[in-house]
Parts: sequence; C-alpha cells; structure tokens
Amino acid sequence: MNTVCGDRHPGIVEKFPECAFYHVSGNGVIDVTKAPFFAKGDGVTDDTRALCDAMTFVRTHLPPSTWQDQTYCSQIKSRHWIVYLPAGTYRVSGTVSQNWPALGFNLSRGGWSHCEYFDINSPEHERELYMKHHGKVPVLHGFDTFPAADDNNGCFIRGQYPEHELYDEANWAIVIIGESRENTVIKLDDNAPGFGEGEARPVLTNVLLERGSNVNIGNFVENLTIDTGCGNPSASAMRWNCSNYGGIRNVTLKSSDGQGAAGLLMDRNNVTGYFRDITISGFDTAMLLAAGRETMVTFEYGTICANRIAADIGDAKCGGGGDNLTWRKMDISAPRPVICRQAAQVITLESILRGSKEYPAVEVQDEAFFLGRKLEFDACGIAVKTPQDVVGGEYIEEFYSTLPPAENTICRVDIADIPLPDYPVDPADWAVVEDFGAVGNGIDDDTEAIRRAFAAGKKAVFFASHIYAVSGEIHVPGYVNEISGVFSAIIRCSGGKPDGIFVVSGDSPSPLRIRRLFSAGGTVADHVSARDLVLEDIYVAFNHGRRSFFRDNSIIPRGADPESGLWACSRNAAPDIRKREFVTDCIMPLCSLPDGTGTLENLEYHGRMLDSEHVDSGLYAFRNCDVNILGFKSENSQTLLSAEDNSRLEVLGGSMLEFSPKQGPLVKIDNSELSAVFLLWHISIVPNIIISKNGKNTLSGSDISPLPSEDAAVVIV
Repeated sequence: MNTVCGDRHPGIVEKFPECAFYHVSGNGVIDVTKAPFFAKGDGVTDDTRALCDAMTFVRTHLPPSTWQDQTYCSQIKSRHWIVYLPAGTYRVSGTVSQNWPALGFNLSRGGWSHCEYFDINSPEHERELYMKHHGKVPVLHGFDTFPAADDNNGCFIRGQYPEHELYDEANWAIVIIGESRENTVIKLDDNAPGFGEGEARPVLTNVLLERGSNVNIGNFVENLTIDTGCGNPSASAMRWNCSNYGGIRNVTLKSSDGQGAAGLLMDRNNVTGYFRDITISGFDTAMLLAAGRETMVTFEYGTICANRIAADIGDAKCGGGGDNLTWRKMDISAPRPVICRQAAQVITLESILRGSKEYPAVEVQDEAFFLGRKLEFDACGIAVKTPQDVVGGEYIEEFYSTLPPAENTICRVDIADIPLPDYPVDPADWAVVEDFGAVGNGIDDDTEAIRRAFAAGKKAVFFASHIYAVSGEIHVPGYVNEISGVFSAIIRCSGGKPDGIFVVSGDSPSPLRIRRLFSAGGTVADHVSARDLVLEDIYVAFNHGRRSFFRDNSIIPRGADPESGLWACSRNAAPDIRKREFVTDCIMPLCSLPDGTGTLENLEYHGRMLDSEHVDSGLYAFRNCDVNILGFKSENSQTLLSAEDNSRLEVLGGSMLEFSPKQGPLVKIDNSELSAVFLLWHISIVPNIIISKNGKNTLSGSDISPLPSEDAAVVIV
C-alpha cells in the first residue's frame, strides 16, 4: 500500500468584499493594516502591538451575556469579528495575544441564568485566586454525588463552579485569517528576549489563563505561516484553545533554525475543532495535546516532523474528559512519532509514521487507548507498543490497544475526502447581498434582497454584515457553488415555526458549499436536489442559547420558541433521492425529536468534528444511511447514536459527557449495523448502553475498556 497523505497545500487566497471591512462600513473584518491598528507587514516594523490591539478589540467588542436569563453558552452572536492579515511579513518581538487583564467569568450565585465577569490582571493574580481554594474539592455541575476530579497535582477540573474565584476565560470568537499561507507570515525576531532557554513560550496565543476555558467557542487560525525565527530555543509557534467548534487550517508552523521548543501547544482546557492542511517542522516537540476535559480534535492532511517527539498526547492532569484525537492522511516523522499518555484516545487512519530503531512508532502507556487502521511504518523498529503488546512490521491493517473486536463485527464505512473548492475564488464571481439591497441589521426583512443576489448568476453569494432577518425560503440555483459569510447570523423568522433557510433545489455536478454562518431559525439547508452538499463551520444555536440571536425590535415575526421545533444544519427534504453530505466542524448538525423529526434519511453522510448537545431523543440519528463520523463532542442526552432501517454507522472518535442522570439508551440500533469508538465520562449515570432490535449484527452488549482512570474508551461493535 502506498498511502497518499500529508499537507496538500491547497493554495488558498482569502479575500473579502470591501463592504465587509470594519474601516469601510463598521462590519466585522478587521484589516490590521488599517485604522486604528496600522500594522505594516513590511518585515521591518515591529507589529507586535498592532496585532495584540486587534485581538483585544475582538474581546472587548463581542458583547457578553450579562443580562438575566442568558447563560454562559449564549453570548451574543449578532457581532462577530475576523482579524485579517493581508499578505506581508509581520515582524513581532514578543507574544501576540489579547493582552492582560484577562477577562474571567463564571456563573453568579444567582444560578445558571446569569454570568458575572471580572478582570484577572496577571499570571500572579491567577495564582492568587487559585490558592484561595487549594485543597478544596468543589463539586462538578453542582451534583454532590459527582465531585470534581482531582488530577493528584492539586488542580481541579477548570471552571463551572459557583465560587467566584473558579472561573473560565472569556476568549471566544478570536478568528485570525491571513490572505495566504505562502505570503502572510508572522515572524519572531531572531534572539528575541524571553525566548531563550526555559518554558515554551508561544508567538501567537488566544488563551492567557492556566485554567483556560470550556466555553471558548469559535476560535480559528487560517491561511498563514508562523516562524519562530533563529536563536529562540524556548519558542512555540502557537498556543491554541477552543471549545465546541473552531479550527486551524492551511497553516505552517516552523522554526527557521530548527531549534524551537514546540510547534503547536494545546495544553489548556479545552481543545475542540477541525484541523486540516498543516505543516509543523523544526521543533523539539511538534504537537502537544494535553488540554483535557471535553477535548476532541479531528485532523486531516498534516505533515508533522520533530527533532524528538512528533505528537505527545494525553496526561492533561486536569480531571475528566481526556484528550481525544482522530487523525487521517497524516505524514508523521520523528525519533518518537506518537506517545499516547494517560486519558488519551488516539485514532490514527490511513497515515505514514516515520521513526527510528530506538523507539516504537506509537507508544501507548497505561490508561490510554489507541486504534490504528491502514498505517504504514518507515524505519521503525517497533510499530506499536502497549503495556500488553508489541507489534512490528511495516503495515498494520487494524489494531486496537484494548478489547479488539472480532473481525466480523466491525461495521466499516468508506471515508470520502471533503470536496475542496477551486482556489483562488475570483471576487468577480461574488454576489454580495448588500449590493442587492440587504441591510444586515437583524431588524429589517432582507429576504427579497437576498433572493435577488441568488438570482444574479454568480458562482458565490456572500453575506458581509453581522446579522440578517429573513421571513421566507431562499432557493439556491445550480450555478451557485458557495454561500459564505463572515460568521454572519441568518435568522429565519416565520411566526413561531422553524423552517429551512436555504433550499438546495438546483441540480449541479459541482457540490454546494455553505460556510461561516450562524443560525437560530430552524434548518440551514433543505437538501432537495441530488447535488453534493458541504457544510463547514456552521453554528446552529444550542437550544439554551437561541434567544440571544433575536432582536426584540425586528419588523418581522420572532422565530420559533427556543425549546420547540427542529434546529439543525440540514435535512433531506426529498428523502426519495439518495444524496451525499459532508458536514465539518458544525454545531447542532442534526438532532431528532421523539416523533422522528430530524432523523436524517437516505444519505451518504461524512461528518468531521460534530457537536450536538442537550437534546434527549437523539443527537446523531440516521435512517437508511451510510454514515462515517470522525470525531464528535456532545453532552447530556438520553441517546447519543441511533441507526435504523438498514443504516450503516461508523463513529471513530468522540467525547461524550453526561452530567445529569439519564435513562438511556445511549446507543440505539434497529435493523442496522453500527461500530463506534468514543470516550465516555461519568459513565455510571448512563445505565443502558445499547438497545438492538432485529439488527443485522446481533449485539449482546457493549465493551468498556477497563482503564483505571475515570475516562473510559467505549468500543461498541
């Protein structure tokens, strides 16, 4: 087998319409070279202050949820920002961040319906706050029967406690996008002060606090290179932190002299998202994933090489949730390619590992889980070493570190690549909805203006403002290949009934790509025609946060009640036609109601890093579908997976948290095949794992890996 893998270098050149820019119209794209930041990008001027000020602007101007009946998950989505770096070399002399003081926040003593915010002035101030509770074990989510896990190092699970001093960091929605990876470079000075010997220090970070945050929704870094320069042995290219959805795409992290400490640090609670097309080189450790708690990363097409360790995963020392990584089409090279430590769940697919005779290519330590499939090994003395097994050879078809299932019980669903658009996209092919009369204020009805944009004969329709209110369906003709925004919110208001926003009715051999949008008005896409549909970076509001999208002074009827109706990314609106959907890095991609509404039908469905939450009847429910899901993060539901009517469902990686008692079943199978590997924590409150009715595979139950830690890898076949 000759595996084709590694960074594809897709050649993205990212442009935005002029009316999308803050300096032109007050919209959400911040050109760091314009007022009030004035970065130069000339490789000579020190741009550290300008880049930091742009990140501070984002944090300061994203309105937090500080009014009654708004939880920490419902920060206002009607303002969103993109820090945009045009082509250039941005010389920096220190860490680029959102600046101190960090903004800490927590639930007030009034309960879950309100947040309180406070400044944390420095790392020393944070340590002072921590010491107030040293040795005291708070309870998780207020349930006395589930005390917060102690990592045996004196540091409790971070955030979500009633005590004021135990907190999260408000570092959400920090989006940094370069014009192109090849020509947009953040370059650290050679021999920069503070980057000599010592603890790894990042050139770019979106997290300041040691405790991190588990509600830091929507952080992205795309289309740029970070170079740690020469003579900076403690430099790390990036420290990255994100919850629920986000990602790193089309990025190079490098050390010019090959002497950097770490390429990508993901060591602070928590890390979730979809990564693709990344090269990391020239560091002692290329990638460290030790964030813990609700962490799940899906990573495709990466080239990662290191002087010592390519990927060091697990041993987060921060309590429940573990460090979960599913990666595919990777080219991994180092003396020690992969180490899986405590509470790591690592699934490696269709990849090449290049190592040394001295170390195993994959080292699986106690309390860790590893699954490998279609792996090639080059110059490795040992392919995989676990506490129980040593496996050699140059190729592994499939390997489970614990509880390998019988071969005839595995449901395998072919994994298809997500279609990429043609790059670069010519702005002459855009129909910008503002040019057709859209106001984009969330109050006026923009339906007719948006319809005119779709009728203009252009290949792409662009939403340049923050929030749009629509009162009717928008039909998508076959010549439109992309619908894109600046993480714009589109609210479907129809007098209390949630309906579809975009009706994919036009046929085309080209896939339709919908990306960078918010929704709180029902279903984003009614999939009618047979054309392929790609959904990327879509945020459908959680049921407990939907009210934050709506404007009370809107001139069209308010949308459906947050607790009723179907809210999802897509539905097969013509289930008699077999279709393909590719769903990547989306919140609430699908969820079913007790009457079966929302169950996806008759699809070939490929999911990457999905996140559905707080819907009891079924988070991922399929009928007559072939489904492959690489990574999910979900919580608090009666049923996680449901497969019925000749479905074939394979799940490779995920994190599931149950923080309140549920009856289950967690997994339902009816006349279908299902195979799933994921990490389940606080598992004791989910008594019923599988129910099977007339399954093609007769299942007698489930196996839960006997890991000593509270985080258990669940293998269901």
